[in-house]
Amino acid sequence: MIPFYSASVEFKVTLFEGFDNLSSAYPVAYIISKPLIFHAFTLGFLTYAVIKTNQFAHLTINYNVSAVRWFRLFMIIFSALFGVLFIISTASEFYDEPYVRWPVFFSPIPMAIGLHILAYRLIINPKTMDKWTSMDSPKYSKSSLSLDDIERYSSQIEDTFKNDKPHLEPSFSIDQLSRQTGIHKHHISQVINSELGMSFSELVNKKRIEEACHLLRTEPKPIIIHIALDVGFSNKASFYRAFSKVMGITPSEYISRLKQST
Repeated sequence: MIPFYSASVEFKVTLFEGFDNLSSAYPVAYIISKPLIFHAFTLGFLTYAVIKTNQFAHLTINYNVSAVRWFRLFMIIFSALFGVLFIISTASEFYDEPYVRWPVFFSPIPMAIGLHILAYRLIINPKTMDKWTSMDSPKYSKSSLSLDDIERYSSQIEDTFKNDKPHLEPSFSIDQLSRQTGIHKHHISQVINSELGMSFSELVNKKRIEEACHLLRTEPKPIIIHIALDVGFSNKASFYRAFSKVMGITPSEYISRLKQST
């Protein structure tokens, strides 16, 4: 670089004029002399990242499906944008038109915005990538579920809990949920673990406590043992343990706070 900047003006002009003539005489060599290899490598890497997101997302139960979904969408949009800019940039080397040159001139702006969005996402949630790129949990390493399967099953399971409320039955089990949804119980466990980060029994207790809180808020004179039985618990002690674990307070304390707020 130093010899170039120290050269005479005539030498620099001659050099650039000869370089521009290369585009018409040897177009392939001219494109390669430009950042084509870098652009092609970057576009290839972005495409590879999108493909691999689906392939290894299901290899661990610790990843966050919503984070993977967001990252996949971001990479698809970012790759498409980079591909368009790459085509325009290549075309601008042969067509010296304003409508071709201007997009190239402003191309760093959307790329910089995209990188800043990704950086901001990682700053506010630095463990986003760790949750789904970690391969230290072989429990579901041979699972055939794709990311789309997990999203679909997760929505189906949530709809079953919301509409049918099978968890209110004391004898409710993962086998029963499997029969209702038509999803294999092994896949149900995987979806609940990966999407919610909890076990099947923990999810059932959480749903039951949510229903109990609704009854405690709406019943004029709630009786704790009756509500415990209504939401699927077999005794008061198990209801208290589950309620305290989910809500952080006892049912009695919850009722007291409701009275204070009214």
